[in-house]
Amino acid sequence: MQQQINLYQDSLIDKPQPLQSRQAGLILAGFMVLLVLLGLLGYWQLRSANQKLEALQQQKAALETQLAGLEQKYPLRQKNELLEEEIRHTKETLKGQKQLLGFFADREEKGNDTVITILDGLARHNSPGVWLRRIRLAADGENIALAGSALRPEQVPQYLQSLGEKGVLGGQVFSRLTLARLKERPGQVDFNLESLAEGE
Repeated sequence: MQQQINLYQDSLIDKPQPLQSRQAGLILAGFMVLLVLLGLLGYWQLRSANQKLEALQQQKAALETQLAGLEQKYPLRQKNELLEEEIRHTKETLKGQKQLLGFFADREEKGNDTVITILDGLARHNSPGVWLRRIRLAADGENIALAGSALRPEQVPQYLQSLGEKGVLGGQVFSRLTLARLKERPGQVDFNLESLAEGE
């Protein structure tokens, strides 16, 4: 007769222990806490993003207002006819001055000295009631033409005599004199004086 021994007894087998209600409650509570923390984190991030968006919208509105103000203060540039006319006049004046400088630069030194002496003398010689509007000099200073005005006709010969006495024109003799009375200003005359070189 054989006897069998059962080694697989219930007391020797490890059986899984069911979770106790307290442990299950702690796990569930921890999970809930984690969900709450995640929710709070998401809410904080969303609120921060909304605040940044609101700040950017305010900044955009401020910049748009500033831009509108600048557009009103500094409108698109338009052509200014008066300014263009002034620029054109200034260019013409500079052109004339360059031509005058070129005139003196191209002449001989002796001729320059004569012309400059005459111009300096005319500039320094002041006669009340007489003024010059135009001075024309030849390169060598031999031919001179003056055009001007006087308040009274008798002032013209007095002016010429004064120029001769002070040697302003270097002994130059005028060969032609014309006087014209002005209807707009009774008593005032315009005069033209010309001296011609020998042989002309």
